[in-house]
Amino acid sequence: MLWFQNLKIGKKLLLSNSLLCLLMILIVGVLLQRLSVLSDNVKHVETMLHAVDSLLQSDRDLYKALVAERSLLYAKAGSKEFIENVKAHKENIKLSKEKAANFYKLFSDKYINILYAQYEEYRVEWEQLTNQIRAVREADTRNGRRTALDLSFGASAEAFEGMRGKIAEMVEYANIVANKSTLDTTVSVNEAFMTVLTLAGVFVFAFVSISFIFPKMIVS
Repeated sequence: MLWFQNLKIGKKLLLSNSLLCLLMILIVGVLLQRLSVLSDNVKHVETMLHAVDSLLQSDRDLYKALVAERSLLYAKAGSKEFIENVKAHKENIKLSKEKAANFYKLFSDKYINILYAQYEEYRVEWEQLTNQIRAVREADTRNGRRTALDLSFGASAEAFEGMRGKIAEMVEYANIVANKSTLDTTVSVNEAFMTVLTLAGVFVFAFVSISFIFPKMIVS
């Protein structure tokens, strides 16, 4: 350590302070990296939960559309109740489609891609049939109600159940992934906490060591 003893006091102090500064920069860098990972995990979980919520709302709107469709079967064409149900039927079909698309925009992987494609097939089929039912009832022909009843409780009902079945599968899968991500986030929090404790211990040890050793070396 002759090279250190030959240094001037100012340079010795600068060296000791520089070591502490570098250690502090290293600690801050590691902490920022851990916090960045933790923040990404939290945002990912929030996005998935928002996506699941959109899909559940889509399912709710589908049910409202079905209620409106069934109400059209028995309401008098042209009545206030009939007109309100026509409006509710159209609006809820539109809302359900938009919210399902929002889910797919927020949450998409290979398995969801398959389920969503199957859902879309059922949705297109059901939407054509349920719109046909509404159109038949609005026409208010003699055999219109019978045709609407047959479609509503036949082919349309099958497409509707198939569509909701795919929604249920997507919700179940998304919840599994979200739960796993939540668990990963918890692990990241614990790891970040241990990292903070470890780095704090290292800094305290280095600070104490430098505080005791460097003054003696400077004096000598």
